[in-house]
Amino acid sequence: MKALLVGDTDLANDNVSRVLESAGYNVIVYKWLLKALDNVEEIAPHLIVISTKDYPRHWKTLTQFASTDFGGYKPQVILYAEGGLDEEETKKAEALNVRGIFESVDVEGLEKLREILAKEIDIYSGKLLDSEGHPQPVESLAVAEDSPESDGLSILCSFMFTNPLSLSLVSGYAHNFDGKKLSFKPDVPDFIKNLSEGIKIECAALKTHSEMEAVSAVVKECSDELVLELC
Repeated sequence: MKALLVGDTDLANDNVSRVLESAGYNVIVYKWLLKALDNVEEIAPHLIVISTKDYPRHWKTLTQFASTDFGGYKPQVILYAEGGLDEEETKKAEALNVRGIFESVDVEGLEKLREILAKEIDIYSGKLLDSEGHPQPVESLAVAEDSPESDGLSILCSFMFTNPLSLSLVSGYAHNFDGKKLSFKPDVPDFIKNLSEGIKIECAALKTHSEMEAVSAVVKECSDELVLELC
């Protein structure tokens, strides 16, 4: 079983790695979140632990990109939120279905991490392996290819892009994707304020269950949310 640990502090990475290894995980550590994002599908981790202090904006992007399944199981995300999250960020974490949050890497914090790992009888506790040492599939967590959301119309997807005017990396919540158009609500609204209808976004990434691909898009509507059309 594999765990992807994303954080920029050596002490925290070392302490968390020891807990994960004791739970049966092979731990892969990345200090650069964008590099982890580039390689997460290839790594296909069962579990992802992210430092929210080191990556206060982009932890949500990686969590959302990990929300589709990798061959019969869905990676779950645990947040290392040093000092805790505020109410708004906690609600975002809940909406993204993170497995749990721990706030320190001292004895108390690491014990909380162990409790999060073991809170359910599932593969993510690091214990339920088959006779050959492979994780048992969890059918209830799998997402069917191009699985529609609850409205029965849109395709589950994740989306992020580089603002062509400011070159800022824009993460957020993608929804209402019909295969051609999608709505996008940015995590940081200021990052899209300079965009307007007709602007072409050349550098973007779209992930559905079936694949992650580089795409381009045109802004069709621009307010608090963007309406984008792939091209």
